[in-house]
Formats: sequence, C-alpha cells, structure tokens
Amino acid sequence: MNGKEFIRLKLKSYDVGLLELSIDLILETVKGLGVLFAGPIYLPTKKEKFTIKKSTHVYKEANEHYELCTHQRIIDIYSKSPSVIQALSKLTLYSGIDISFKTLIFAK
Repeated sequence: MNGKEFIRLKLKSYDVGLLELSIDLILETVKGLGVLFAGPIYLPTKKEKFTIKKSTHVYKEANEHYELCTHQRIIDIYSKSPSVIQALSKLTLYSGIDISFKTLIFAK
C-alpha cells in the first residue's frame, strides 16, 4: 500500500464561538507535539429554516421564523503515531461540539 496515513478531524457546532475555542485547543496540542497539520478548513454553513404558527384560531396568518446554522471545520493531522492519538483523546472539549475522527490515506 503506497501512501501516507493521516487523521482527519471534522468538527460541527451550532455555536461558532465554542467551535473556534475548541479548534484553538486542538491546534495548541498538535503544535506542542511538533506534528504537521493543515487547517482549520472552513466548510459551508448549513442553514435550516423553520416556520411555526403563533396561534391556531385567532391569528392563523401570524408565523414565527427560525433559522438553525451548523458551522463545520476540518483539521488534517499528518501523523498517526500513538502519542498524537493519545493527546487528542485526552482533550476536554466544550459541550455542544460534535467531533469525528477518520483515518485516510493519500497517494504520493
């Protein structure tokens, strides 16, 4: 198998402030280990729009509009050593941050 393995972290959150703080924690840890990384890569924000009726009888035409934005970022870490994985697993991130790990292979 020709290629090099790397770890891809995908972070999602409704709160962009907490997402940026979590990314700072991750990058601080990775820089401390002296590992190469790329990112954060900004992905498009997913927006979901909801409309809810205010009343069912008297004010039927009155609606309330809501929007739910999901912010996403990707960080690639070009090392798969156990020390990197252990350091990342010991991190305490903020609640409300969804993080997924993937191991990928890129060809030379």
